[in-house]
Amino acid sequence: METWLAVLCGCGGAGLAEIWGLMSFRKSTWRGLPDYLKDWWFWVVGAFGVAAAAFVTMLYAVSSPEHLTPLLAANVGATWPLVIRVGGQKVSADQGSVNDAVA
Repeated sequence: METWLAVLCGCGGAGLAEIWGLMSFRKSTWRGLPDYLKDWWFWVVGAFGVAAAAFVTMLYAVSSPEHLTPLLAANVGATWPLVIRVGGQKVSADQGSVNDAVA
């Protein structure tokens, strides 16, 4: 797969993930929208998230171009914002561990 196509599919996947996150506001009026949606910084950070997803997809395309398909590239792009979001959350001690949940 060509690197430019992988980057394009990664951007598309990340963009669709961002749009999916905004779908809960589709029945809201302009006045009913949260203030952060009207702030330019929200959209700048979203654009950086899409750019980061494109970069990660490009790294994947360069490292193993023979295994990358357009659907996989879109999937990598869509999941990268989730990886950033979950990776940035702090895990508190009272949440327990995976071993506690299994036992």
